Amino acid sequence: IMHNLTINLPVGFIPLGSTNWVARSLSMPLLINNAVKKIIKGNVTPIDVGIINDKHVFLLAACFGKIAQVSINPTRKEKKKLGFWAYTKQLPLLLTKYPTLKFYVKSKGKRKAMSAHSLLIINHLNIHKLKPQRSISYNDGKLHYFVMKNRTWKGLIQAAFDLYFRTTDSKKLKYKEMTELTITKHQFSSQLHLDGDKIKRIEGPIKVRVI
Repeated sequence: IMHNLTINLPVGFIPLGSTNWVARSLSMPLLINNAVKKIIKGNVTPIDVGIINDKHVFLLAACFGKIAQVSINPTRKEKKKLGFWAYTKQLPLLLTKYPTLKFYVKSKGKRKAMSAHSLLIINHLNIHKLKPQRSISYNDGKLHYFVMKNRTWKGLIQAAFDLYFRTTDSKKLKYKEMTELTITKHQFSSQLHLDGDKIKRIEGPIKVRVI
């Protein structure tokens, strides 16, 4: 159903993952019984959907580069046992002297060269009730992309702080809202990560839009 995007049909969400970031971010019930009860109750809430190359969809976020590796590397067993903390031992991956992503971004007719170690395209982000100060909503008709450029632990802390508590760009984190985005001539050193699922490397231009 998620891939046939012409169907105007409510979708019930039952979280069956290991950390269930989508359910947590959207304040959905984590227990199956409670999720079913909420579906039966029948309160429908519209939500934006991000789609990549008219094929891969996401509700929460699309991650490219080192941040994708941080999300992919923990095993299901580790995530079941440790939850959020399973990702912390992967954080050294976000410390790199050299950008592993080189790409061009085209938005609103303008093309810009960019380099970084991580690119995040976000529809909504609410981790442990911590929300970015920027106006990011799951039904605002927009997506939001962040480019991470930190090299040290201090820079990583600064980037995390900027993500959640600042509304202006810094040297460690760049932000822009969008409805359509094209990434061309890219050199990505890792897989694409969508809402907890890893996707094989995508060849050719990467076109992202919100529906």
